[in-house]
Amino acid sequence: MNKIVGVRIKRAREGAGLTQEALAEMVDRTKEAISNIERGINLPSLDTLQRICETVSMPISSILEDSNRSKLFIDVKAQIDAVLTTMEEDDLRFCLSLVKLVAQR
Repeated sequence: MNKIVGVRIKRAREGAGLTQEALAEMVDRTKEAISNIERGINLPSLDTLQRICETVSMPISSILEDSNRSKLFIDVKAQIDAVLTTMEEDDLRFCLSLVKLVAQR
């Protein structure tokens, strides 16, 4: 679980265009702490996780959801989530319609 959470946090941070150092400063943690979280060495406290999620505009549920999916699925989903947080509502609706079309094939 540590690795999955770490990968999701890393992808969310990258999607938000932040370095580990910038994120660490914004959530009042050290760069090393963020690095250890992203590498799956440590799980963040709930307080730290909440701060990280608020900073990268991602719901905590996206980070914590239990998934038996592949690493590719987790990586791609985290990248998509990060991009979606930057989009306008009309573009979100358009993306949803595209995803539904692809899923039907």
